[in-house]
Amino acid sequence: MLKFNKMITYNPNSELTANELNALDEKEFFQYLDLKAKYLKQFTKPLSEHHTKHYSAMDAAISGREYTEEHYKKAKQIAKENNYGN
Repeated sequence: MLKFNKMITYNPNSELTANELNALDEKEFFQYLDLKAKYLKQFTKPLSEHHTKHYSAMDAAISGREYTEEHYKKAKQIAKENNYGN
């Protein structure tokens, strides 16, 4: 028995329903997710230095760790690498 692979595409104006997603096999499902992520990535931008440091501090607090100078410097470096550093 031959099984033909269907071409999976992502259309933001007509996303697959839950039933259609459930009908996909694992390979097709992940292919669909990859296509959706690629589409959504065009609307993202790197975090600013302020937000990078803010989320770094929140992560430390939630994890029960102290927010050290090393965390601060690392967050600042990440923001700089994202072209948001001053």
